[in-house]
Amino acid sequence: MKLHRYIIPSVTSMWIYSFYTITDGVFVGRGVGADALSAVNISLPYINIIFAIGVMIAIGGSNLIGIELGKGNKKSANNLFMNVLFISFFTSIIFSFLGHIFLDQIVEFLGAKGEIKHLAKDYLSIVIYFNVFYMTSYAMEVLVKIDGFPHLSMFGNILSAIVNIFLDYLFIIKLDFGIKGAAIATGLAQLTGFLFFFFHFFKGYNLKFKKFKFSFKKFIYINKLGFQDFLAELSSGLIILIMNKNIIETLGNKGLITFSIIAYFNTFALMSFIGVSHGMQPVVSFLFGKKKIKRVLINFKKSFITSISSGIIAFTIFFSFSDKIALIFLKDDSIIQLASHGMKIYAFAFLFMCINIVSGGYFTSIKKPEIAITISILRSFIFIFLSEFILKNLYFIDFKDYGIWLIIPLSEFLTSIYSIINVKISVKTGKKIIYNMNNK
Repeated sequence: MKLHRYIIPSVTSMWIYSFYTITDGVFVGRGVGADALSAVNISLPYINIIFAIGVMIAIGGSNLIGIELGKGNKKSANNLFMNVLFISFFTSIIFSFLGHIFLDQIVEFLGAKGEIKHLAKDYLSIVIYFNVFYMTSYAMEVLVKIDGFPHLSMFGNILSAIVNIFLDYLFIIKLDFGIKGAAIATGLAQLTGFLFFFFHFFKGYNLKFKKFKFSFKKFIYINKLGFQDFLAELSSGLIILIMNKNIIETLGNKGLITFSIIAYFNTFALMSFIGVSHGMQPVVSFLFGKKKIKRVLINFKKSFITSISSGIIAFTIFFSFSDKIALIFLKDDSIIQLASHGMKIYAFAFLFMCINIVSGGYFTSIKKPEIAITISILRSFIFIFLSEFILKNLYFIDFKDYGIWLIIPLSEFLTSIYSIINVKISVKTGKKIIYNMNNK
């Protein structure tokens, strides 16, 4: 299994996903208005939860399947494949049902108020009915890589992106469906991706649709292995939720619109790092299953360097072209100025985020989920609140102008210290194993 055959399609797929997410934001911002853009941003944590659960099931299952294929256990691998699809489908149905019942409470919890609250409710009232396609299409996108067809994940995303952009133009610009049009367009794009991957597995290559035995034990272990990736994806929604509440309190609606723009491009950078991590995991888990430790370390090193390079590029773009990025979404000069200022500070997060994401993916692949989970908990919960507390209480930093934008960079930096320490320990242990094997 060659690393670049998995990382390139994985990163490209994530870029395509980010591109059509950003395009969706541009259509909403320019076609519906600034309040609608804020409403979509307010809704993102809910969508992130759905997507994060899909990621947990898919990545946890994919790593287990990779290990079984590495051992040559094709029957066990296929049974795991069917378990992953069943769990994804069943879970998505439950969340659609709960979303329908508790829609008002969800919107309230997300912090939406006034006109933005009504727009967010309109948006989510459509999105919840497409949960099944959000979850299962992503599961199949991940599984198609471990099936030996990593390029298909990229093609499926390209197809979804084309459909999303075309339908955004049709529903928002031509038919004037407003924010509901954006939700329908995104949902139908997910359906398109689902159908594309469904037909691949329907043909039956390595992983096939077959009768299977549901295993609760495997269900628990799949979720345990995928929990780090769940938290990594969920962190994006939590960051938006925490930042939204801070920004509403300190900067008001203009600040919320500003962070909506930052959040879209944060997704682009985050997806780059996740793309590297997801591309690495099937290769590393397969090699780990074969006990080829030297190749595990070589492939991780390549992935680590790739992720850090992506972080430096993301930082440079965000820092250097912040005003031009803001101008893509809106024309209000005061918002563009505020967004540019916030982006320049927020950009420092990417220099450390890239380390944390790829490190977490590595530990998941070598069956050390406890370290991966700790990395995600630190960056998603503990250090975010700690950073917020520190920055609010430092007398020499104006929280409104600088501190609020430093919360995430500081949290990622603190987490990266823990990540690097554990990576060094793991690499040292791996080298000892290689030395002992060579001197037997």
